[in-house]
Order: sequence, then C-alpha cells, then structure tokens
Amino acid sequence: MWASPFKLADLLELAARGNLPSGWLYLPKDWRTWNADTSAYMLDISDENYDSIETEAEERDYASTIESEMVKDVVRDVHSRLRLDSFAARVEALKYYHRFDNVLPRIGAPDPPPPEEQLLQMDRHFYDSLGEERSDAPCRAAGCTRGAVKFSVLCRTHHFEQVYRRACPFRD
Repeated sequence: MWASPFKLADLLELAARGNLPSGWLYLPKDWRTWNADTSAYMLDISDENYDSIETEAEERDYASTIESEMVKDVVRDVHSRLRLDSFAARVEALKYYHRFDNVLPRIGAPDPPPPEEQLLQMDRHFYDSLGEERSDAPCRAAGCTRGAVKFSVLCRTHHFEQVYRRACPFRD
C-alpha cells in the first residue's frame, strides 16, 4: 500500500501535467515542514484498506490531505488564475487549500479571518445594504421607536432579525 514516495516537487509537477496518480495525498501532519524534498504518497484508499493505511500514516506522522483531482485543481488554479508556474507557488496554494479548504487568493495572502469574524463581516454587509431608516415610516415591531427601511415595515435591526432568525449584532 505504501509504495515508494514521490518528492513533493515531482508530485506537484505531475499534477501540473495532469499525470497525477489517483488516490489521496498523504503528507506530514505539520504542513509547515512541507518543501520540495518532502516525501509525498498517493494512496488508493478503499473500505478494505482504510484502517491499515490510517494506522501506518499515524505511525509515520502523516495524514491524508486531499484527493488527487483536487490536487490537480489547486495546481491548475495557480497556473490559470495566478499565472504562476513554480514549485513555491504550487506548494503555497496546496498549504492554503489544506488549511482553509479554499483556493489561494494571491501569493502571500494572509490567513482568512476566523469563521466568527467572517460571519460578522457578512452580517455587517447585509445590515448596511438595508439602507437608511425613514423617519416618516415607523418600525412596526412592538415598542420600537426607529424608522423602517425602504421596502420593509421594519427598522434595520428588526428586519435583520426577521431574515436571519437570530439577534442582530448591530444597533446603529
């Protein structure tokens, strides 16, 4: 099952050419150690051999990263969207995908914000998109003294809560 390893640089070159063997890519658990000479394994996993592969991976301090088609997609994205053709760009994109389950936005991109912060940003965008509250149309929520937003009978806060079915984090 654990055939001879590829060097990570060679494996990513195969992916760039579309010649990557099918299976799951196994690399050291610590992604910070990945470099051109890192031993990389493409393993064909089935229900019958999954447990033994996972046991051996644990002994080697390796873990499954991503499936071969996704490795090819990540490498293709570096070539087509970022217009780069280097090992450094490929491995940065692979690390980013492995860590965040997303494509690398650009070389040197910072880590994305935590999910809670992303949600707050999206909430803020929606809240702001509701526009100004009208002083001539009061919010119809019981006890609310704010004005309704355009195309609604509710203020921004109550409209947000009606749409998302949770408390609005904003009061401005």
